[in-house]
Amino acid sequence: MSWLGWVAKNLLRNRRRTALTVASVAVSLFLVALLAAGYRFLTAPARSGGTELLLLVSPRASMTATMPLWYKDRIAALPGVVAVSPFGYFAGDYGGGSALIPALGFEPHLAFRFFPDWRVSPQAKRRFFGEKQAMIVGRALARKYGWRVGQHIHLTSPLPLYSNLSLEFIIAGIYDSPHQMDTAVFHWDYLNNALGSMDEASEFWVRARSAADVPRLTRAIDALFRNAPVPTRTGTLKQAMLDFLNLLGNVKLMLLGIMAAVVFSVLLIVANTMAMSIRERTPEIATLRVLGFRRSQILGVLAAESVALALLGAALGGLGANALARAVSGFAVGGAIPARLAVGGPTFALVALMAVVIALASTMPTAWRAARLSIAEALRYVG
Repeated sequence: MSWLGWVAKNLLRNRRRTALTVASVAVSLFLVALLAAGYRFLTAPARSGGTELLLLVSPRASMTATMPLWYKDRIAALPGVVAVSPFGYFAGDYGGGSALIPALGFEPHLAFRFFPDWRVSPQAKRRFFGEKQAMIVGRALARKYGWRVGQHIHLTSPLPLYSNLSLEFIIAGIYDSPHQMDTAVFHWDYLNNALGSMDEASEFWVRARSAADVPRLTRAIDALFRNAPVPTRTGTLKQAMLDFLNLLGNVKLMLLGIMAAVVFSVLLIVANTMAMSIRERTPEIATLRVLGFRRSQILGVLAAESVALALLGAALGGLGANALARAVSGFAVGGAIPARLAVGGPTFALVALMAVVIALASTMPTAWRAARLSIAEALRYVG
């Protein structure tokens, strides 16, 4: 019998134990792969849908402060700025649903400059530009709620900033996007009027001409308003999302901590399984030594069994994580940034390396102790 056949036969001795161990490793490394993909998404620069060119200008002192509208003209005059608009975020409840609908308010003629990959008919754009209450919604959003062009809808925001403000919108059109963004856009002026025509903006969105302009504009905008009534803080849209998440704590450190806990858990699972298997086979190990097998050969077989179990679980977990990542990839984070979860080659390599390390770390100490027993002691072993 070949070494590979020997390893396979040993693994199939207790099929239930083998199946449960593989399943445990698969579920654990499935979580590790997803967390690793999430960590890469948070740490990598945005590179899809033009979001890498979007900057968010907000008051430096407080999230509740506002900026005068004349800031817009000063920003628009900077070299490298393609578009700048006051921005309002209106998360509205529709018909008592459990999820809030993210609606983004812009100056209407600039909205599609921020999302150039949105596909909207010319008729829908004309309706959107010509009607103050008009709203453009995503295809998936319209399908979910059964909305159609020309329909009037009411959204009520539970956010403290708006104090249950209710707005009526008219569906002017439905957009399609490769990123399946479930969000909507409306006129910023409409929200401004509903709030009493404050003529102040809590944020400005800026679209840069190229990626090379982004770091320069980030510094230039803040320098421009350093001594203004309301100093600004400018960053990429993705950085703004990370800053918001960091209100919950260090999200990246949390992900790494969860990954470490999962790896430690699966290490204990595999270690327990292999220890049980090796203890049961201690007399068999002694018999192999009587027949002339060296300790290194016995250790190699036991290590191969453990590695095979772990790699099979890693493959199943990685494939499952890849399928889920593909399913959710493209959905917008915060209504604006397409989530790009990728379980690719580097993540599969990381999961496979973890599987091998876990297998060897959990097996070799127990296997070494069993192989070092004297033949007489091993033959009498009944543990």
